[in-house]
Amino acid sequence: MSKDKKYLLPKVDLIFKLLFGDERNREILKEFLLSVLRLPEEEYEEIIYFIRY
Repeated sequence: MSKDKKYLLPKVDLIFKLLFGDERNREILKEFLLSVLRLPEEEYEEIIYFIRY
């Protein structure tokens, strides 16, 4: 890896939450879950975000 390039690793909990926990990234989360869980797209309904306080 080049020294001038910086990457945010999704393995880090904070980065994972920023990437997948934002409703603006719903499509990224959908594709991630479909690939990791190996779900056929026809079995997918929707993603619902719950706001915790």
